[in-house]
Amino acid sequence: MHNVDEVVKIIKTADNTSDARKKLMERFNLSEKQAQAILDLRLARLAKLEVKKLEAELVELKKRIAWLEKVLTDKDLQWKIVKDEMCEIKEKYKTDRKSKIFDSADKIVVRRSDIKITVDRWVACITANDNLKFLVEEDFDSNYKKKLASGSGNSIVYKQVVRCFNSDELYAFTNFGNCIKISLDDCEPVDWRASGIKIDKTFDGLQSGEYPVKLLSKHGRSDGELIMFTKQGAVKRTLWSEFEQIRKVAPAIKLKQGDELLNVEVFDDDEFSTMLFVTRRAMCLSAAKDDVPVQGRVAGGVKGVGLNTDDEVMFATQQNGEGEIIVVTTLGGFKRVISSLFETYNRGAKGVMIADIKGKGEVLFANYVTMPYKLAVFSENKTVTEIDSEDITIESRVFKGKPVKGLSGIVKVVAMKHKSDYSEASGIQIMF
Repeated sequence: MHNVDEVVKIIKTADNTSDARKKLMERFNLSEKQAQAILDLRLARLAKLEVKKLEAELVELKKRIAWLEKVLTDKDLQWKIVKDEMCEIKEKYKTDRKSKIFDSADKIVVRRSDIKITVDRWVACITANDNLKFLVEEDFDSNYKKKLASGSGNSIVYKQVVRCFNSDELYAFTNFGNCIKISLDDCEPVDWRASGIKIDKTFDGLQSGEYPVKLLSKHGRSDGELIMFTKQGAVKRTLWSEFEQIRKVAPAIKLKQGDELLNVEVFDDDEFSTMLFVTRRAMCLSAAKDDVPVQGRVAGGVKGVGLNTDDEVMFATQQNGEGEIIVVTTLGGFKRVISSLFETYNRGAKGVMIADIKGKGEVLFANYVTMPYKLAVFSENKTVTEIDSEDITIESRVFKGKPVKGLSGIVKVVAMKHKSDYSEASGIQIMF
């Protein structure tokens, strides 16, 4: 563009467009396309500002050409570009793979949607995003390790897994204190990658935002009791037989305003068994349960743990003094504490500190471990990391915990106690 005057003169003195193009090609050693591009320029673009724009564009085009030539000759760079583009697509379109890959055509099974499948053995699950999912046991067992390895999220990480027979009665207890009686014969199995069902949109009589906190299978039992724990520290014992009378949905406990059901378990009548509570403000209570009365299905329970006004129960269970309590704080600290370190008090006490977080953080997650299991750790960047409970160090009661290498921005932790068989002794197949 430094020869604008000469270019204009050539064009003005040419006989026609073809002649002008030919003379430009000869004078400036241009290709036919380059010469035509000059002829196509509007006169307004010959202004100084437009000339600078064109020069800047030329610089960028030369850089682009140099980079593309490098890509053509560098295989490692080509693979890096493919990888980066695939990661970008994965982040932008966060949906499960629609197709299923098999290593052999013999393993492909096509199910007909117009024929109801007869399932003898089921796996019922509560997912990390609080949905219910019903799978054929064979499908669950063949795909479970695969999906953990895939690093996928909420729909294939499970808070609880229950193995049950088609003839079993399955009960789902909700955070708003209801019990749903589920006939597995009415259920349709789904693919292991499915997100599951939202119970508040599936069962009549539930409130918006209601989700399952526990699945229990009676497996032919009609005796025994259940014990329930709430976020505001209430505890309640109820006979199993109370739930035989319900049809689909019925109250399981009368909750105070703002309270929610946290956990439901089969009552352990072992004389050494106590109630264990861990609160958001890092208090822990091991409480005797021999004076918790048996109440009717719609009763509200009694006080289990004393709470400060700004506190609530994060985790509650039954324990026998063996094993450890896992604690994860919002400060990123992980630790295990030996459960026998906690002296047993009467119910209603506040307990003692389980992590010295000095008001700077809270308990994000707590659980009880007697046999090793896996934890799924969800981070702010949407990644899910699997760690072993044995990799969390045992520390003193007041220690705040240690960060786990490579984990930061933790938003949720899920305990995956999924290795279990059908229990002939108790008739109940539960994996927390």
